[in-house]
Amino acid sequence: MTEAGQSCSDACKRILADLAEVERVAAGGHATARGELIVTAPVALGCLHGVPVVTECLLEFPDVDIRLMPSDRVLHLHEDGVDLALPTDTLPD
Repeated sequence: MTEAGQSCSDACKRILADLAEVERVAAGGHATARGELIVTAPVALGCLHGVPVVTECLLEFPDVDIRLMPSDRVLHLHEDGVDLALPTDTLPD
């Protein structure tokens, strides 16, 4: 390879490495999921489907504490400290 070709090849490798780093940062590659996640769902849905999903998530994200709150009443997410609700009924506006 000529000196100019080697210089071009080195520059391309740096550009590709920088691009890979940008993509990793944009995808959250520097962040590890951690903290508490509070999830609510109707009792039947939570017990039947929620427990297996939470178990799988805990295995994949060991630094996340997931608290499943099965409830058949409508919770107010902010007031009740809920991060995610899985309703099965039509909700009012």
